[in-house]
Amino acid sequence: MITAPGLPESVSAWCHSGMALLSGPRHDPPILPTRNMIDAISHLADDVAEAFGLAGSPLHMLADRAALLGLRRGGAWSCGRACRIVRAEDGWIAVNLARPDDFDLIPAWLGSRPSWPAVMRTIGRRCVAELLDDAWELGLAVSGVNEAPTQTQCPAERGVNRVFFAKPGGHRDCAHDPPLIIDLSSLWAGPLCGSLLAQAGARVVKIESERRPDPIRETCPPHFDLLNGGKESVVLDLQSAAGRRQLLALVASADAVITSARPRALAQLGLAPEVLFARKESLTWVAITGHGWSGDQANRIGFGDDAAIAGGLMIVMPDGSPGFLGDAIADPLSGLTAALGALDAIRKGGGVLLDVGMSRVSRFLAQAGDPTPDYAIMKSGRHWTATNGLSTQRLSHPVAPRATMAARPLGADTASVLAGLS
Repeated sequence: MITAPGLPESVSAWCHSGMALLSGPRHDPPILPTRNMIDAISHLADDVAEAFGLAGSPLHMLADRAALLGLRRGGAWSCGRACRIVRAEDGWIAVNLARPDDFDLIPAWLGSRPSWPAVMRTIGRRCVAELLDDAWELGLAVSGVNEAPTQTQCPAERGVNRVFFAKPGGHRDCAHDPPLIIDLSSLWAGPLCGSLLAQAGARVVKIESERRPDPIRETCPPHFDLLNGGKESVVLDLQSAAGRRQLLALVASADAVITSARPRALAQLGLAPEVLFARKESLTWVAITGHGWSGDQANRIGFGDDAAIAGGLMIVMPDGSPGFLGDAIADPLSGLTAALGALDAIRKGGGVLLDVGMSRVSRFLAQAGDPTPDYAIMKSGRHWTATNGLSTQRLSHPVAPRATMAARPLGADTASVLAGLS
């Protein structure tokens, strides 16, 4: 990457990564986030590159899904077009209707027809607090702009809370003693965390439910390969007692477990901190959720787009309204953050639950440092460029990555992994 003279290295990297073209109105100039956000995100990417020995910055990973699916910026619409920032009577909320059944809940939530025009009209006549309470009760992924606690209100390391269940066991050389990681997560953040640990030499076993495998295995196979290549694949019937026993035994044999389900759902599978840490004190549990593992929002639904808005990780549109920053950006940023925390915890001997709330991670990155003036975006021929008055740099399109290794077929390693237990 060539850094434009006069432009800070982090801004040049942002322009080169493809991220700059994923924020702003669809048919108008792209919008860069404030310098403090770019610096905070670039610093995280640099730390991941150093910790995991990556050849270059993983900043491009934030745009991988958009590149693979051909997604484009949409301003108040998310790149994937499932989430929309909507004006309420007294503020703004992000409404994420990402799952097929979400529209069926609209009449119960708003008393309106299940269509976006009806949703937007109805929301405009109601207050934010009421909308959020009712949506959360129904299990909808709806967030208020900037609603996540600040770091002052909720002190954490990069937005991650560490809950210790045992005294760490001491230093571990992961290069000579590869840890076993059980990856129970799905979608983007958790699998990215597991992928980085696999690249660092860990043995990673991905476990999927026989009846509900990871959705992106079907919806975006290239992204699934990118996130899960190099992992072994186990499929279990988690609705059966035998399947749950097998799951518990696998987790008890591991050095770390990655989850992305809510505490209530995991408890139904027999996975609760008091159970797992009683079986293995040195376990590292990476618990990725929308809004945190504990408290009154522990079982609240959250995805990458709405969690980012809750944390204030967004852009400001020309009319002053909030807009989306990138594609479901809280997902990959939480995955990078979780991977850093997991590697550190495993090396120190575990005994800890890493509470990775995507909205809290977003809040940390959004509020880090002091804001500085935005950079101007101009058209140069067929291309957009960023300038600070001293120099310009062209904004690169996201580049679709290629997985170095295809993901294993669903359940391909079930028999061998279970045999290893006995």
